[in-house]
Amino acid sequence: MNIFVLHCGGTISCRINGEGYLTPSSDMKKMFSEISKEFGDITFTHGKVRLFLSEYLNGCKLNSIISAVKNAVDSGSYDGITITLGSDTEAYAAAAIGYFFGNNSIPIVTVSSDLPAEFPGSTALLHLRAAAALIYCGNLRGVYSVSADSDKSVRVNRATRLIRRLKNPDGVFSAGQEYGKISFPESGLPFFSKNPLYCETESDAVLRCPEFGVNSPVMHITVTPGMIYPRPPSSVKSVILGAYHSGTLDTESRKTEKFAKLCKKKNITVFTDSTGTGSDYLSTKKFSQLGFFRLPPDVSAAAFYMKLWILAERKDPETVRQVYTSYAGDIPPINITDQGGENNGR
Repeated sequence: MNIFVLHCGGTISCRINGEGYLTPSSDMKKMFSEISKEFGDITFTHGKVRLFLSEYLNGCKLNSIISAVKNAVDSGSYDGITITLGSDTEAYAAAAIGYFFGNNSIPIVTVSSDLPAEFPGSTALLHLRAAAALIYCGNLRGVYSVSADSDKSVRVNRATRLIRRLKNPDGVFSAGQEYGKISFPESGLPFFSKNPLYCETESDAVLRCPEFGVNSPVMHITVTPGMIYPRPPSSVKSVILGAYHSGTLDTESRKTEKFAKLCKKKNITVFTDSTGTGSDYLSTKKFSQLGFFRLPPDVSAAAFYMKLWILAERKDPETVRQVYTSYAGDIPPINITDQGGENNGR
């Protein structure tokens, strides 16, 4: 079995430089050698883009990553692909990769870690072993991410459902149900078991744009008490309002109303990113008047940020309909026909 490893940087690839700062420069070849011995018949072929820290992710870097992965897929030489990424922005990069390659590609697994691979206590080796095990099982298609659940279990998530990494806890979580787990028994090879509660719409559809611009045409604004809204620049095509966990925001505020009118005037589509308990509060009644759409329930705001970016680059005239169309498993099937749907909040 031949696995292509694309090194992109991030914490997992960092070493401490001469000035005492973490910088992505580790090749982790010793770890991959250990994994090869563990499985016995895995060969790793290494490639890399220009290594970067997670916070420097932008459209150009996404283009480089996707191009390198596409070349590896198109070569037909590999049984699967592992991609090392920074944990802070993994949810965004993984979603972009997931939309581009869809659910019918050879298995592609994104990997990050809480500490540099060479640091004691790092989850890097565990995650890389899990990625190899997921590919090794040989019956999965599409794009995934792995994250330690314990020292003997690793969560497997669809790339288009990753939640942006929180300060605590350190693990990577999925919107809705996780896809499954990789377990590490006392003896024998690690093995994958799918979560019986996980479901997704079966589709070979992919969502691609010619390429990403350097900067995103999407704004993601966190809602706070008494907030003053920024004025979106002319390049912005969509806004995601990071609502409170209950899916609400201050719809009585004159600032909110002024912002909504400005967005309508500039043809900017506004979404709110949470439905919380699924209940409608009185404050959400005004969403229709303001022209705000809700993102589908139980989805990743980070993934839908990337989805809106792709749709803007494509100059898609049906942005709202496409947002409510499932690609690469990003929307749980139970929510596609939800009575909210495109009209949720309208």
